[in-house]
Amino acid sequence: MKTAVVSASGKFYGSEQVLFDWLTTCEDVYDVYVPANSEFETLLKRNTLKHRILSFRSVYSLYFQIAIRIITGSLNTIYQNEGGHIRYCLALSKLFKTAKFVIHLRILEDIHRVPDNSPQNVSYVTISNYMSRQMIDQGCKMVHDPFHFNQNFSPTSLMESDCINVGIIGRISEGKGLQHIVDLCRQIRKTNENIQLHLFGQRVVTHDTESMHAELDMYDGKEIILHGFTDKSQIYTSIDVVLHLAKKEPLGRIFFEALNELKPFVGFQSGGIGELSEICNNATYFLSAEDRNLSETILTTIKRIASEYVDACNVQIKSKHIAIKQFDQKSYNQVLSQLII
Repeated sequence: MKTAVVSASGKFYGSEQVLFDWLTTCEDVYDVYVPANSEFETLLKRNTLKHRILSFRSVYSLYFQIAIRIITGSLNTIYQNEGGHIRYCLALSKLFKTAKFVIHLRILEDIHRVPDNSPQNVSYVTISNYMSRQMIDQGCKMVHDPFHFNQNFSPTSLMESDCINVGIIGRISEGKGLQHIVDLCRQIRKTNENIQLHLFGQRVVTHDTESMHAELDMYDGKEIILHGFTDKSQIYTSIDVVLHLAKKEPLGRIFFEALNELKPFVGFQSGGIGELSEICNNATYFLSAEDRNLSETILTTIKRIASEYVDACNVQIKSKHIAIKQFDQKSYNQVLSQLII
């Protein structure tokens, strides 16, 4: 009897990176379904020789294949690495009550797709206690995503430039704090602070956010620099501080990345990132989600970091030591394998 692993998107974003690391280090062998001719399929076929990589060209053909395999008895467990296909799993779970379906929920939007009364053969896994608390009636399990930290514990100095360079990394969208970014630009221009924001990520423009994005263009080249999507290796060499303005982050891979690069981190003491900061004893420069003078607080915090940069980097060093022990790959593999079996 086999376990099938389903990866829906075919991209190589955070969830696929976690899945890739698990597949290349776990002891068990799986059938892995990925979209045909996708970036992820190519990567898996090149690097995970022990698993059988199976491609699909449409969602319907994928779940038809899975249904046939359940009927013939060659498949008894389906693990979805993310919640994008949740409705298809739920449909199959009602048809095949002896099969087991495990759905890994990684974004808050997917929680809203979970019905009040899921079939008994469906179980859910979340990536933080913060997410699990949103599903208190579902009895879901939780395992924090792992992260591969390097062994560098020598931080760089504050960059020699005319301003403090602050990186905002990830999609530029309403959910990622677009309004806070606009407010911060206004405050920097008003106070003429020697701080420049560097935005690394794709812009998500909707009807409701068009005016905010238009205002961002007014600040481009002065208060901010819009870099667009940039390779991670180039980002951290050009910034002094990482600023993350999403209040409801499910976990916060960006927190791990900042720790790995030993860059001081400013974020909210809420959501998954607030959870990670508590685990890693790293709340020194964190913000209250209820702060009514947020722009002023952020600027004050950034200037404080710049004035005590060595101490701020030492906070990251201590936290990194904790994170290496808490979020290691081996522990993740053991927990996840137990949840799937």
